Amino acid sequence: MEERFTGVAWAICVRRNLLLVGMLGAVAAVTRNLGVILLIPLLFDGLRYWREFGLRGLADIALIPAGLLGTQRFCGAASEILSSSLASSTRSGDVSSRIP
Repeated sequence: MEERFTGVAWAICVRRNLLLVGMLGAVAAVTRNLGVILLIPLLFDGLRYWREFGLRGLADIALIPAGLLGTQRFCGAASEILSSSLASSTRSGDVSSRIP
């Protein structure tokens, strides 16, 4: 988590680029659920420098939870596909014929 936070801190403090912050934060949120915790300090910085970043800056920060929600949606769809294919194979008797 430290290396992801370091990239996000660099992007906001040095580059002052909230789109880059949002993308790095989304990557952190995709790889670990704790990446969403990056929202807390970033929202404080976004509100502190409201005149510099504006509403577009807060929209860029919103990419962080979007990364987590996208991952959860993908995993939910994948599990639904797997469970439906498993249910159809058990109905046809394919699985039971392989069990000794």
